[in-house]
Amino acid sequence: MHSVLASIGAHAAVAAILVIPVTLLVFRRSPEAALCVVIAALIASNSSLLWLKHPFLTARWAALFTLGVVLLPELYRAGREDLRRLALLAIVPAICLLSVAWSVEPRLTFERAVTFTVVVWISAAYALRWGREPARLGNFVDAAAVLAVAVLALSLLAAPLTARSSLVHQFRGVFENPNGLGLFLGLTVPFVAGALLRRWTSLWPLLAYLIMCTIVVTDARARGGLVVLTIGAVGFALTRRQWRQACVVGLTIVAVVGGVLAQGQSLSSPAAVHTAPSGPATGTKPSSLSNRPTPVPREPLVSRLTGARNEAWRATFRLVKRKPVLGYGFGTGDRVFGLNPAVAHFRYYEGADPASAYLRALLELGVLSVVIFVPLLAAAVLGARLLVSGGSIDGSCCALVLVGGLAAGFLESIFTTAGAPWAPLLWVSAAGCYACRRVDRAGRA
Repeated sequence: MHSVLASIGAHAAVAAILVIPVTLLVFRRSPEAALCVVIAALIASNSSLLWLKHPFLTARWAALFTLGVVLLPELYRAGREDLRRLALLAIVPAICLLSVAWSVEPRLTFERAVTFTVVVWISAAYALRWGREPARLGNFVDAAAVLAVAVLALSLLAAPLTARSSLVHQFRGVFENPNGLGLFLGLTVPFVAGALLRRWTSLWPLLAYLIMCTIVVTDARARGGLVVLTIGAVGFALTRRQWRQACVVGLTIVAVVGGVLAQGQSLSSPAAVHTAPSGPATGTKPSSLSNRPTPVPREPLVSRLTGARNEAWRATFRLVKRKPVLGYGFGTGDRVFGLNPAVAHFRYYEGADPASAYLRALLELGVLSVVIFVPLLAAAVLGARLLVSGGSIDGSCCALVLVGGLAAGFLESIFTTAGAPWAPLLWVSAAGCYACRRVDRAGRA
C-alpha cells in the first residue's frame, strides 16, 4: 500500500513539474491556448481514468498558479479606471478569505478561497487583455472549441476501451461524473458554434456535432447539461437572427433526446420491478408470507425530475436558517451535510452538497454570498445586451456560456469550484462579456 501511494506521489510530482514549462511555452505562443491548457488540467483531475486523475489532482494547481503569475504584468498595463474596477472585484475573494474566521473547517476554507482567488484574477486579467485587443477573444473561442471537440472524441473512444467510461448505466466518458461530462459539453456548445460559423456557412457541421453531443449528454442523464446545451445551441442561432436554423436545431435536440430515451426504455428489462427479493432460508418451510415480494417505495415524481435534488434543497434551507448571515465558511458546502447528519438525512439523494450553486453560496457565506452573484449577474446583463443587439460572434459565445451556466447553477454547484472546469469557464466568459462591453463603449466614444 505504501509503495502504491509513493508511486502516485511521484507521478503527481512529475506531472506538476512538467505542466509548468508546458503552460509557459503555450502561453508564449498563445495566452488564450494556455488558458485552455489549464482547463484541460482541471478536466484531467476530474477524469474517470485513474492513471490520469491522480497525478493531476496536484498538477492542476501548478498549471493554475503558473498562469496566474504570468498574467501579473496586466496590472502594470491597466489604467486607473481598470484598477478601480479590480479593487471592487477584489471584494469577492476578500470576503471568501475572511470567512476563515467563522468557518467550520478553516483550513479547507483558506485553501479553496486561495484557489478561487486565482481563478477570479485570471478572469480579470483576460478581461483587461481582451479589452485592449478584442481579436484575442476569438483565439480563446477557437481554443475552447478544439478542447470541447477533443473531450467529446476521447469520451467516445473510451467507451469501447474501458468499462470506466460508464457509471451505473450512465455514460461519463473521460469525466469522473456523468453530470460533469454533460455540463462541459453543454457549456462549450456556443464556442464550437462560433468557431464553426467563422469557417463554414453551412449548418451541417454544427448539426452533426450537436447530434453527437445530445446523444452523449442524454445517455449521461445530465439534466443540467441538456439545459445548457439547448440554451447554447438555440440561443446562438437566435442571436444571429437565423430563425429557421433555431427551429431546426431545437427540433433536432428534441428528436435525439426522445430517440435516446426511447431506445433506453426498449433495452431495459420489462421484468424489472420495484421489489426486493425475499424467500425462505435453506432447509425451512416456506410460508405464504415469505413468498410475497417486499415492495420498495417508488421514487416520487419531483425526486425523479430533479434527480432527488429536492431533498438536498430542503436540508440546505434548514441549515441556512441556523446561520443566515455569515454561513458556514467558503468552500465548505460539500462538508456541512456530513457535519449535520440529523438534518441532512436523505432517502434518495446521494450527493454531498446542495446541488445548486445558488444554495451552496448561501450555505457557505449566508447573506454575504451576494458578492459572488453580483459580478456574474452584471456580466450576464451586459451579455444579454450583446445578444439582443447582435454583437460580435465571440461576445455572443461568451454571453451564452454565462447565461447557460447561470441556468445550470440551479441544478449544479459550479460557481466557485476552482478545482473543476466549470468555474473558470463561467468567470472567463463573464470576462469576455465585460471586455466586449468595453470595446463597444470605446467604439462609440
